Amino acid sequence: MTYGTSIGELSRLTGVSVRTIRYYCDEGLLEARRSSGGHRVFDDTAAESLILVRRLRAAGLGLDAIGAILVGRISIGDAVNAEQRALDADLADLARRRASLEALSTAQDGRRGHDVLIDFWRRLFAGAAQGEIFDGLVEMTVPQSPDQARPGSVVAYAELVALARQPVFGRVMARQLWRFEPTRISDRRGLVAGVAEACDMASPLVRAGQSPSSCAAVDRFVDAHAKARTDTDTQSFRRALVVNAGADTDPHVRRYWDLFGEIAGETTTVGAIQRWLYEGLRGCA
Repeated sequence: MTYGTSIGELSRLTGVSVRTIRYYCDEGLLEARRSSGGHRVFDDTAAESLILVRRLRAAGLGLDAIGAILVGRISIGDAVNAEQRALDADLADLARRRASLEALSTAQDGRRGHDVLIDFWRRLFAGAAQGEIFDGLVEMTVPQSPDQARPGSVVAYAELVALARQPVFGRVMARQLWRFEPTRISDRRGLVAGVAEACDMASPLVRAGQSPSSCAAVDRFVDAHAKARTDTDTQSFRRALVVNAGADTDPHVRRYWDLFGEIAGETTTVGAIQRWLYEGLRGCA
C-alpha cells in the first residue's frame, strides 16, 4: 500500500478542509503516516474513507459510531438505530423541559393555572358533577392560585399544571374515579355523590389516624359503586374493586395529592382519603 497523497491533495480530492482532516486523524478515523519531512501522507484508500466519514457525519452519526463502522465493529444499520434511539431520548427530554417551562409560565399567571386544573377535573367528571356539586369538588381537588411571593408554591403549582396536561395522568385518575368496568356504570352522578359522601365520612377518621378496618365509610364507598352498576355489595364485588384499584398507589396520583397538600397546607387530602378507603377495602375483600 502506497502512502503518497499529501493532506493538501486529499483536501482537494474530497472537498474536506485540511483542518478537519487533521481532526479526523487525531480521532483515529483516518490512517496516516509521516513523510521524511514530518508531514502527514495518506494511502490510495484515504479519499474513499474520508468521503464516507463526511457522508456519515452529514447523516447525523457521531464520531464514535463512525469509527466503529470503519473498523467493522458495527454495521451502518446498527449505528443508525442506536443514534435514532438516542435522538428520541433527547427529543423526549426536550419535550419534558418545554412542558415544564410552559407549566411554570402558566402557574405564574394564577388564573390561567387555576383554569387548567378546573378544566382537567371538568373533563374527568364529564357531566357527572355539575353546579354546586362540582364547585364543592373543585374546593377539594384544586388548590387556590399560589402566592407569587413564594417561589416554592409557584413551582409546586406548575408541577400540578404539568401533571394535569399529561394524558397518562388523566387516564390514571379516570381509573381511580370509575374503578372497573366503567361501561356498566348507569348512574355516574349517583356514584360521584356516593363516593363524595364516603369521603366526608372518612375524613375525620383519616385526620384522627384511625384504622380503616370495617367501617361505615368503606361500606358506603362500596355501596355507591355497586348501586351505580345496578349490582350489590358482595365479596366478589369488593374483590373486583380491589383488583382494579391500582390507580390508588400510582405515583402520578400520589404526586398530585402530595403537591396539593403542600400548596394548600392540608394533610387530609382527597388522595389520602382515597388511599385510606382502598386500604379498608383491601382488608375486607
